[in-house]
Amino acid sequence: MVLPTAWSLDDKSTFLSVDSGGLGVIHKGPSDYAAILANHPIPPQCELFYFEVDIIEGRNRENKRFIGIGFCEKTVDLNGVPGLFNKSWGYHGDDGKFFRESPNNGHPYGPLFSTAHPDTLLGTMFQERNRHLLDLTDQNEYFFDRDGIIFRYIMQFYRTGEIFWPEETNFIISPTQNLHITRRELELELDYFQIPVPKKD
Repeated sequence: MVLPTAWSLDDKSTFLSVDSGGLGVIHKGPSDYAAILANHPIPPQCELFYFEVDIIEGRNRENKRFIGIGFCEKTVDLNGVPGLFNKSWGYHGDDGKFFRESPNNGHPYGPLFSTAHPDTLLGTMFQERNRHLLDLTDQNEYFFDRDGIIFRYIMQFYRTGEIFWPEETNFIISPTQNLHITRRELELELDYFQIPVPKKD
């Protein structure tokens, strides 16, 4: 089974260039619309295919994030965005909508592609201008010396944009392990990660 391993050097918009390793793509304009295919299609017999994309920067001339990901047939015009043309389907990061073969039928699908909440601690530290301040472990991981139990609520905020408050002052995380978190503990972690807390009514 042949799987995608890099970007295609041939099947791409004229406004894009691929680095020597085949994994980096640079948009060189002048149009904001450009697409690129992988070097191989995902085989039909592959029931699940997982990949990750690191968006270093993705803004157009109006300073808006406009990145899409999707599928298309090989004959689709690549000087465009997946989902806007016949035989293409795409999830767009500027509005979080899924488009199917037309720019007029977008449906809400997921979160926007962006540095989530750029004014918070994580949003700031992972901006390109601060990359030199980050120290990676041997496994390409980042280490935070914080409460791992409460961190799940921090990640929920980055996923959904909402803070999930407990119904009571003291709420149980795991009854079997007798783990409790107070509202005050959660407030302190939100403050550390510079996540704004709505004022109480």
